[in-house]
Amino acid sequence: MRHPFEHVTRSLCRGSGKRATAAAERWRRRALFVAVAAMSAAGAPCLADGVAGFYKGRTIEVYVAGGAGGGYDLYARVLSEFMTAHIPGSPAMVPRIMSGSGGVKAANYVYNVAPKDGSAIALLLSSQPTTEAIGRAGVKYKSANLSWIGRIVDIVSAVTVKRHGPATTVEELKKTELVAGATGPGSTTHMPFAMMNWALGTRFRIVNGYKGSAGPALAFDRGEVQAASAPWDTIVTRRPHLLKEIQLVQVALEKNRAHPNVPLLLDLVTDPEKKAAVTFLSAQASIGRTVSAPPRVPEERVVALRKAFDATMKDRKFIAAVKQRRMDLAPLNGEQVEKLVLEHLSTPGGIVRIAKEAAGMK
Repeated sequence: MRHPFEHVTRSLCRGSGKRATAAAERWRRRALFVAVAAMSAAGAPCLADGVAGFYKGRTIEVYVAGGAGGGYDLYARVLSEFMTAHIPGSPAMVPRIMSGSGGVKAANYVYNVAPKDGSAIALLLSSQPTTEAIGRAGVKYKSANLSWIGRIVDIVSAVTVKRHGPATTVEELKKTELVAGATGPGSTTHMPFAMMNWALGTRFRIVNGYKGSAGPALAFDRGEVQAASAPWDTIVTRRPHLLKEIQLVQVALEKNRAHPNVPLLLDLVTDPEKKAAVTFLSAQASIGRTVSAPPRVPEERVVALRKAFDATMKDRKFIAAVKQRRMDLAPLNGEQVEKLVLEHLSTPGGIVRIAKEAAGMK
């Protein structure tokens, strides 16, 4: 897989080689360990029996970093309904909303407090590795140490403005202020506006403090704000009326497959240094809605959870339920997600420092 930052100038990349090599080596060691464990489980029924014995009659807590009624909540509930059948022992799976602090609250809890035995998993925000790399205050987790189970779908966010508002194009936004709603700095509801102001010179006035990913969207509906950022899948499944408004840009490395006519923010940025920073921040879209487990979960249970996740993504009943709800699906397995995360964390420090300014984070 090509690293998304290969084009960055050498001056920005100084000192990145050791970090990239170390990240790659960590990934190789973990991938080899998982492969050996998987082969051992296949050849030793007692290991599978041990996993089933652990999970039988047990409940897996599924911690959700997004707010109630948002996209993470929806995906967690549908996943929990069907994934249980594919885990040895068929444990119950119960989503627990733990939103707050741009996802840091849930990430810190899962990493430091939640049980490390396989009875707790999480849908953390796609921005969690980015927030860690930038060095946001309050971060007490290491994304590289999480056990990545798999990605349900990527997250391509769209910046939406009122069709009859005072500014409906990027050029107009360079002259006219619009109020944008967000949960807080570092969140996917905040970053797109900060990035546009920094890279393009738009004049969004960002109002933070809304609860959960649904908060800014509800504020947009009520007319409290004139702009909101939300993933396409959330717009389609929960807020299709927003499609009648104007989607200015998409924030990702690649456009959403169903909306090719809305430009990427990345394509509107021409300055090389700013483009590198926007590339780094946009890469979290590829991490997407992922499932992870705390560090130090017994490897045979990580293997079982990954197999169960992969089987769920191919489950006809699960796929039918997803389609019925108009949800999107673009799964990756745990090894693929882990590689994406490690590549993201190996981004040169020079780019990360610039991206911190671009994201509007202190």
